[in-house]
Amino acid sequence: ASYARGDHQVKSYLETLQGAFSLSDVHARLQKLDQQMSICFNSLRPQKGKVMARDIRGSQQFLQSLGSFPQADVNELVDIMDREHSGWVTLDNFLGALRPFFAFNMLDIDDSGTLSVHELGTLIWFQARMKPDPATLREFVRTIDEDASGTVSRAEWVKAVVEEKV
Repeated sequence: ASYARGDHQVKSYLETLQGAFSLSDVHARLQKLDQQMSICFNSLRPQKGKVMARDIRGSQQFLQSLGSFPQADVNELVDIMDREHSGWVTLDNFLGALRPFFAFNMLDIDDSGTLSVHELGTLIWFQARMKPDPATLREFVRTIDEDASGTVSRAEWVKAVVEEKV
């Protein structure tokens, strides 16, 4: 494609992403996951629209739906869901953290658990149909890259989306 002519890495990344699934496929997959996770939430028997964070952490259905992630990552995700730090999670907070979590997983093509500045730039370029300014992109990553690693982790991404930094 002419938009990726000068950048072999971008071309390779876009070809991989295009071969994996379309944006409408991503949307459909996320909607299906939303439904499955709503069922999971309701299976935890919410009280006044909330479930205990510890019940989420211990739910086999929840853990299986996430796939194979270390318990520390699961705990961090549930902590993000518990926005008020009360030990209770609402359905909105539950789904609000899981949507970016699952979207990140779908777009983390190399399964590294992180997105580089280049990968994020390519993603923004692909979605917005315009190449982001390098300085703006670096500032964007710096804003959400809490550990200053130069990449954006799954947890950093989820937290940024939940806190509306993105």
